[in-house]
Amino acid sequence: MDYKTFVLLPTMDATAPIFQQVQEGQRIRLTRIPRHRPHLQVTFTNEEGKNKTLRYKSNTDKIWQDEQIKDGILANDKFTNNERNDPYFRNGVLVTNKPTLINFLLAHPEHQGFKGICDDVREPTFKMVDKAGDMKSKNTEFNLRVDAAVKIKNLQELKDAQDLLLRLNGTWFTTPDDLDECKDLLIDFLDNAEEAGLKAILKEPKDLTVDEKTHILVGKMINAGKLSFDVVEGKVCKKDRDGKWIEIRDIPTTFTADEKARMFTGWLNTMDGVLLMNDFEIELGLVSDEDLAELRKLEEQEEREKKAVAKKNSNN
Repeated sequence: MDYKTFVLLPTMDATAPIFQQVQEGQRIRLTRIPRHRPHLQVTFTNEEGKNKTLRYKSNTDKIWQDEQIKDGILANDKFTNNERNDPYFRNGVLVTNKPTLINFLLAHPEHQGFKGICDDVREPTFKMVDKAGDMKSKNTEFNLRVDAAVKIKNLQELKDAQDLLLRLNGTWFTTPDDLDECKDLLIDFLDNAEEAGLKAILKEPKDLTVDEKTHILVGKMINAGKLSFDVVEGKVCKKDRDGKWIEIRDIPTTFTADEKARMFTGWLNTMDGVLLMNDFEIELGLVSDEDLAELRKLEEQEEREKKAVAKKNSNN
């Protein structure tokens, strides 16, 4: 098998000053821990929900303990010195052409491509270097960045820029009232965005989920000074036409601001909250005259149905 190269991820950079002596009186500081070895034996739940035990044994081509046992390798077989030394990352790098070791590392919960659940591993620590794949990934990200930059440059409407800022930064983000200022903030986001952030910029309004649209709506109401989560403790309040705050929803004070926003937007998407959401759209001028007339008809019909039910209950 060809040689494969594995490298530690940036999260494994040394947090403490670690030095290596190169010759007498001289030393260099290491940015990575000098040595790291993944667990030689580890149990996890794979994508199919099955428990698997991965074990590195150099005298077999099997990497799963149950298969090794069938080949006569004891469940409590001790690891040899070679088995302990083979998986070591030295100064952040491991290069090997041993097929069993390569397969063991690719299946390991510490590998960046792992998709199961492992209680013994909190986060990935290494990945395999794929020069062709990495180059393709860089080219893909470059093209996404260019497309995202073009989209920001071509924004013509303040509303569109504000909506994008709210979607990227969250409900509580304060959006400027100037298009150029919005674009500057979007460019700042673009400069620091990874692939997921670039794709979020490029996502079209027609492809947004109901929750995403509602989060934007709530953010716009907050920015307009028409909605508040803190003017009355434990309440969501809306400003009426006279400028007075009215309580519209209870929100536990024990939740974080983001959790409160998620709870409220989730409620707005229920049958109980949809009429209030329609009111928000009307107040923000997001509803056409035709849609407004249709909404009024629906509200009147709902009111008639409520009265009919009330009358029927009173007669009974």
